[in-house]
Amino acid sequence: MKKSHLLLLLCLVTASVSTGCKRGEDDPAISLTSRDGRLMREWKLVGWDRVVTENDNGVETVSTRSYDGTVLTTTNGNGNTSTRTYSLDLVFDKNGYFEATEVEDGDLLNDIGYWQWLNSDKNKVVLLLTNNVFGGSLRVRRLSTKDLVLENNYTEVDDPAGTDIITTVTTEKLTFESI
Repeated sequence: MKKSHLLLLLCLVTASVSTGCKRGEDDPAISLTSRDGRLMREWKLVGWDRVVTENDNGVETVSTRSYDGTVLTTTNGNGNTSTRTYSLDLVFDKNGYFEATEVEDGDLLNDIGYWQWLNSDKNKVVLLLTNNVFGGSLRVRRLSTKDLVLENNYTEVDDPAGTDIITTVTTEKLTFESI
């Protein structure tokens, strides 16, 4: 009888730990570190895929951006492709600050900004980053102590002349590794 109570208690603790920390779709099944604790470290961008589709009165153009950890390749709506060296590092601290360091073809940009969870403290799946180098409202798809995957998907509709509707759809995925 005592063994079955102990086994039941162990199962309940395991279930609460495994469901208590998984928030993103691809988060680890079990983590003993809080979501804030997993975020607060230094991250290096290792992958980036972005597709922007613009529809201007039925004329569609697509531009892409992809990054393999060293080279950033951009293709504009006319099909012209350019490549350059690139890196992006992010450092998050417990006081709500983060630092972004971006190097593009040897040009350094560095800025300190603010971070916060946009949704409730319980879920913590949407991260707001505010600074001049890197920012926005990003969905945290995966957050472990080793990797961070952010997604940014949105649609913009603009009517600058009052008769010319331009729809822009952006889909983006950024993959970071802990340094």
